[in-house]
Amino acid sequence: MKRYCAIIFCVAMACCAMCRAAATSAPMVRLHYPAGYRAVDLEYENSARALNILTRDLRAISGSGEVPGVEMIAFCSPDADNYIALNVAKGRADELQKLLASRSIVGDSAVRLVYKGVGWEELARMVEASDLAHRAEVVEILRAPDLEIVRGMSESYSSIIESRLKKIDHGNAFDHIRSHFYPVLRNMLLVTTSRGDTARVFYRIGYNEADLVYAHNGERLNSLLDTLSEHDDAAVTVSCMLEPSGNNRINYYVARSRYEKLRNLIISQTGLGEDKVVFSTRGDGWAEVRSYVVLTDARWRREALEVIDGGNLTIDASMAEKASEGRIKLLKAIDGGKTYHTLSTRFFPTLRNTVLLRAVTLEQRPEPAAELKPTEPADEALESRYWALKTNLLYDVVLSPSIEVEYRFSDRWSVGLEYNMAWWKNTHDGRTYELAVLSPEFRYHFSSASARRGHYVGAFSGFTWYDLSSTTTGHHGEGYFAGVSYGYIMPLTRQLFLEAGIGVGYLSTRYKDYTPTDGHNVYRRTKNAGYFGPLKARLALVWRFDSTKRKSIR
Repeated sequence: MKRYCAIIFCVAMACCAMCRAAATSAPMVRLHYPAGYRAVDLEYENSARALNILTRDLRAISGSGEVPGVEMIAFCSPDADNYIALNVAKGRADELQKLLASRSIVGDSAVRLVYKGVGWEELARMVEASDLAHRAEVVEILRAPDLEIVRGMSESYSSIIESRLKKIDHGNAFDHIRSHFYPVLRNMLLVTTSRGDTARVFYRIGYNEADLVYAHNGERLNSLLDTLSEHDDAAVTVSCMLEPSGNNRINYYVARSRYEKLRNLIISQTGLGEDKVVFSTRGDGWAEVRSYVVLTDARWRREALEVIDGGNLTIDASMAEKASEGRIKLLKAIDGGKTYHTLSTRFFPTLRNTVLLRAVTLEQRPEPAAELKPTEPADEALESRYWALKTNLLYDVVLSPSIEVEYRFSDRWSVGLEYNMAWWKNTHDGRTYELAVLSPEFRYHFSSASARRGHYVGAFSGFTWYDLSSTTTGHHGEGYFAGVSYGYIMPLTRQLFLEAGIGVGYLSTRYKDYTPTDGHNVYRRTKNAGYFGPLKARLALVWRFDSTKRKSIR
């Protein structure tokens, strides 16, 4: 029960922190309800504090004590009845509307309920911010991009997700999620004024192209694009978040590249002019980091919040860069550096790989962010490219050593060149095992490079030269081949991978039959032959080389 209350407290406090941290952001609070209750209990889990913050921020934005509307978002947990959950959500929205109207915040018809069913993404965020064992594996399953095709069939989707979760840690992870996170999810109401006018886009680490399937980016973007299309005076700000400790010059160029790609997407879908899509950054990122820290229940949480809030700083707060350095120094002193390590590895990557889009009117449009003058080319840091060196263990075992070089030149495409050769000859009995193969291949990968694992299909061609003989007969010739391949790649370590695959195609060869006699070859006839079937088998060790610049943006 204490763990359950801690989760509710952390989620509620996070929203309060986010509302305080960004005056330009749409106000947002999460209200938590006791199970079965429809009216807001102002004494339950900081509900009174959350509502007071929402009231203050709504009035500040409207300037007149009333705003056009409020959106209330409700979720259902996977184990709850969808019909019952919807009716409970309607009841809670009605009660909350009355409460907000009594405070003269909104009119009687200015509240809209959005029921989103099972909140898988919200659940993923809760788990991501917790100390749950196998957290990363659980989050990957909850976001499940490979199940997008069955996402509309909620029962099938839920059963597949839960069956995968039950395989982690002998089912302990699933039991913990069901008992601690499911109740929080179905007894929570997200209150915001956004009405679809904001969208967060989450990026895979190191990539500048928005994956619309990843973390349900497509759903949020569609809602934003609908809002932009409905208003003639609409504009949109694209705000990129910088981390407190990173190389913000490189991160700025990454952010700029992401903005340009998003701008092109928005313009193509809505017809907005380029001057209506404005780029901006969101400072040094400490406010966002604070919102993440509030969500944790780690023992260092309170001490870290004191540092982030500046309570332990003796540096002039007007000196932003020095203040940031001071915070980092103090965070590194907590718990032998473990606190800062957790922040820099768990929270900072999420921060720098998030872009916030907000629909505004032309009057609200901010000035574009100033350009940074480049001191060195940053193009390489903006692209998701790498080289890989491979050897096929199956060929190595049969004494035909192989080497392959692959270059991944985009998020989904790569090109490789494979060479294997055997050059063995027994001078005593005339047996020969000489073989050389050179084969280029193009591949399409179904997963982004940052996923580090996934299936691929390819098309290959090649040339082979061979001389194979026993003590009585031999074949000497050359051939050409082409075909298609399929395989799967999985990580062993950070840079070492294992790849398995097969290739099928057609081989055309011209060869000579001969008989080894007294150290000489007596050629008998020349033949042409064709073959269709398996041409390649692969079980390869792969060493991936990441460039220094790419590592700097992680």
